[in-house]
Amino acid sequence: MKKVLIAAIIIIIAGGVWFSFGRTEKVMGEQIELIAYTADGENLGGGVISLPFIKDLTADEMRYASMALDLNRNGEFEATEWIVQNSPARIYKDYRNNFPIDLNAVNLDDSSPLLALAVLTKSPSEQSPEDNATEKVETQVIFKYHELAEILGFNVPGASEDLKRGPAPVFSLQIPQAFAQGGEINASRDANIPDLPQGPMECSAVATANNLISLAGEHGQLDKLPQNARDLVNELKADMQFNNGIVNSNFKAGKDAFVARHNLPIVTRRITNPTFADLTTALNSGGAVELSTRMIQSASGQASTGHTMTLVGANQSATGSQSVQVHDSASPSGADTLNLGKAQTPSGQEFLVVNYPLWDGVVIVDDIFVQNWTEPEHADTGSQTDLGEEMSRIEVLVIGGSYYPKSQFRISRQDACDSDHYHGGTVYGLRNKTSNQIISINDPAPTNCGFGRVAEVPVELIDITLDQSTELIKNIPL
Repeated sequence: MKKVLIAAIIIIIAGGVWFSFGRTEKVMGEQIELIAYTADGENLGGGVISLPFIKDLTADEMRYASMALDLNRNGEFEATEWIVQNSPARIYKDYRNNFPIDLNAVNLDDSSPLLALAVLTKSPSEQSPEDNATEKVETQVIFKYHELAEILGFNVPGASEDLKRGPAPVFSLQIPQAFAQGGEINASRDANIPDLPQGPMECSAVATANNLISLAGEHGQLDKLPQNARDLVNELKADMQFNNGIVNSNFKAGKDAFVARHNLPIVTRRITNPTFADLTTALNSGGAVELSTRMIQSASGQASTGHTMTLVGANQSATGSQSVQVHDSASPSGADTLNLGKAQTPSGQEFLVVNYPLWDGVVIVDDIFVQNWTEPEHADTGSQTDLGEEMSRIEVLVIGGSYYPKSQFRISRQDACDSDHYHGGTVYGLRNKTSNQIISINDPAPTNCGFGRVAEVPVELIDITLDQSTELIKNIPL
């Protein structure tokens, strides 16, 4: 009887332990995909390993993903088969994270089983990722193919590093090294951001459409946008003067025209030659960001080109290595994790570079475009008028005695001008602090110091009324 009782207790305890672990909600799905890039049906030698998620995690539940493939098909995961290690995971329900992979060493015979192991940890693991796993999934890989020839238009003449239309598909997986000070950083835009697929060479318009849908949805104004995503992209292409791609000089002007026509309180600023800090600051401000790149110095002799993606995250590890997460309209749906590095010109000027797998040269981040929602109820609250009307506080540049919202300007690094300085094309502001009159000025020195050196142009926080804010928004020209 005693043995029976002990056995019963053991069974109950075991059942309790199983029940306790069984209640833990998993966030990873089992439909892990290995997606090979093709051009006109021919394998390019690279692709992504795509990890699905089936549950949201909040920002304070950070996880790091590691993944292994049983490349020699011996039923074990060896140290050399971990193709992803300690990558920050962007975890949302019905959402994927895509990690670039060089497939030259992988047998792509989809009739031959290939096992994958995915592991999540709460912090980067210096040992075997399995040792500190909060969750593991081992499953057979699903093989897929992703055709790129038409999307990127690589046979269409006229490619240029200034023209954002996507690279010729030449797979290259080189890991840039960027080691910084300051420890771990995880910045992301946590809003619901679409990952629309692109048509031929329309990456800039699609990246912008992702962000406009995100911002409008976040503020309950999706009804102001075209309800069909294709109509939205086509309208942006017209505004941005699409011609087998879009040049950055037309990018902001086209977006400004679009948001003004649809009465959206969105202000866009362009940051040229951004730093990693510019990326994280923009995301932490709640900004929606397009990441523009120049693709140059192809080892295989491809014509230089450019590509634009939607930035959704920027990360720095404890050791200082840096990466970004993007929605790339040319790649399979999901967040693509791309490593960052730095390049330096002979004169010593530094550029942020990104490891983009479909380019076998240098990929420079030339611009980011940051848009913020500026509707008064979402701005910092300032004082009140004599009638009790709530005012909004904004940051302005004071130029010629008038007040221009700072969000219209971009800061350019030292070039022909001897220090950091402001540019911005045509900008709009208030005649004075109490006026509803809108005035405009053009960049007085576009090839030199623009509107002035950062250290010399006064910056103030001023309180504006709803009427003033409304005038500022509606006077952005079409």
